[in-house]
Amino acid sequence: MTRTSIKPHTCCRFKHGPIDCLLDLKRTYCINPMDVAAVRVGVVSAGMKLVAEPIEAKRNPKTVVDMQFSMPFGAAVALTHGRASLEEYQPRMPDNPQVRHVMERVSCVTDPKLDALTPKQMPAWAEVDTKDGRTLRSEIGYPKGDPENPVSWDEMKEKFIMLSSPVITPERQQEIIAAVESLDQISDVRQLAALLSTE
Repeated sequence: MTRTSIKPHTCCRFKHGPIDCLLDLKRTYCINPMDVAAVRVGVVSAGMKLVAEPIEAKRNPKTVVDMQFSMPFGAAVALTHGRASLEEYQPRMPDNPQVRHVMERVSCVTDPKLDALTPKQMPAWAEVDTKDGRTLRSEIGYPKGDPENPVSWDEMKEKFIMLSSPVITPERQQEIIAAVESLDQISDVRQLAALLSTE
């Protein structure tokens, strides 16, 4: 269980590393999406057909599943909203003018250096050219959520609360979190199972 990866973003795993890089650039440089002139993303060869080809289709996702397998869309919501959660993967999001602006400027490339490290790692890089002439770059060896780059407990709680809110009350969510935090002290696992029931 300690070697299990957690997906912090609502999409295909091949997109996670590049999204992490773009989120890093967004945080570090406070990028305004409308100031983006071009985005280049390094994708491992095994993921190109899933998330990057054909590029025009990937720049024009029609369904939520299309969005989940579109690297241009993932790049665009990361640079626009500063995250790529379930809230960003919504039917009307590709029509957002800022998201559309960035999607149209994303290109995906393979890189032998990335492929040489796969599948032991899932490395990625991303570059953003800004309209004022800067080229900003970020690289990552392991996507957020891999055992080598784990999500924090606070990030896990945030994801749980977001995903369970349609079916679990805030009070019950906090009870479940408290039970998980004290799992080693629970005498009967049925106590936790009862909390997880929505009936």
